[in-house]
Amino acid sequence: MKLSNSPVKSILAFVVLALFASVLAACSMPKNLLPDSIMPDAEFNTLMVEADAAMHDAKWDLALNKLQQAGGLRPDDLSVKLKQGQVYQNSGRLAMAHNAYQQIIDVEASAKGKNLDIVQKAKRYQAKLGFAPLDAVGIARETPASAAASATGEQAAVAETRPADLPVAVETPAVLPPVAAEVPPAQNTADADQAQIEERIQAWALAWEQKRITDYYSFYVADFRGDYASHAAWRKQRNDRIMGAADIRIRLDELKVELQDAENAVAGFRQTYQSASLTDVGIKTLRLKKVGGVWLIAVEQFRK
Repeated sequence: MKLSNSPVKSILAFVVLALFASVLAACSMPKNLLPDSIMPDAEFNTLMVEADAAMHDAKWDLALNKLQQAGGLRPDDLSVKLKQGQVYQNSGRLAMAHNAYQQIIDVEASAKGKNLDIVQKAKRYQAKLGFAPLDAVGIARETPASAAASATGEQAAVAETRPADLPVAVETPAVLPPVAAEVPPAQNTADADQAQIEERIQAWALAWEQKRITDYYSFYVADFRGDYASHAAWRKQRNDRIMGAADIRIRLDELKVELQDAENAVAGFRQTYQSASLTDVGIKTLRLKKVGGVWLIAVEQFRK
């Protein structure tokens, strides 16, 4: 019996060792596969946590930077766009927040499950921004509520007067040394507006060149549609054109800004557009509207 069982025991031992070796090999395989399959998700989740922390500390630029990186990993993730809108809104950039929320609302027809909930949130957040229905050129007007609040503030300021029955002391004017001439407040405001417009036009061109489509949209008034029938059609055309081009280069020369009044301005410059497949040079004219303290493009015209 011992002789007959020895070969059987040897065979069983060999089979057990072979199975053990197979299990070890199978367990070791995922180690090579994990970085490719899990690391992108881990990086995305880390960026989103860091963005939340930055938002909690009111570090808005840092939060936007983290969200932009997260959006690069998941371009179609609506949760990233929603947080971008919240950052813009909390940091006072209401027009940019409006555009960020609008990008989410534009995909409502195809949204399902969690994305549909995000679309509904974007609608609620956008409604709180105070933009009224848009006029013929897509410029958001002030709502009656905000206008009333503004009027109430002005009335309160006017109502603060000195009682008429109090005597007024008459003093002999003192001889004071000459005071250096001050720049009128209106001139200061005009200079600041012109500087902001020039800065925003350069930033607009850079967003276009770097294909940061969300930032690019934010330089236009809400519901801007250009020569297209709807805002959505304009957005789709610009997205397809910009994201489909390679090696974009934008150069602006001879930039001139003319302030028409406190809320309207015109900017003109020679625009040179270059990509891997196209070079286009012409005169670009932008009509800008001041909305919520920010200058936005209301009309855009180009001629060669």
